[in-house]
Amino acid sequence: MFGKKRKTRADRERELQRKAAARKVKAEEPSGYDRLTDEQKKEEDFLFLMDDIDDFDQHH
Repeated sequence: MFGKKRKTRADRERELQRKAAARKVKAEEPSGYDRLTDEQKKEEDFLFLMDDIDDFDQHH
């Protein structure tokens, strides 16, 4: 009724801690390729190689 409660210093500290923790977790998360299993990586590499070969064939 009287508006929003003001943030205290403790509230701001907690928010900063939460954001820092979230950034840390995101940094530790593997990228798309790294998340794949070995079998999936082989398949991805194979497909990538096949695309390269197709490109080479088209240009030569």
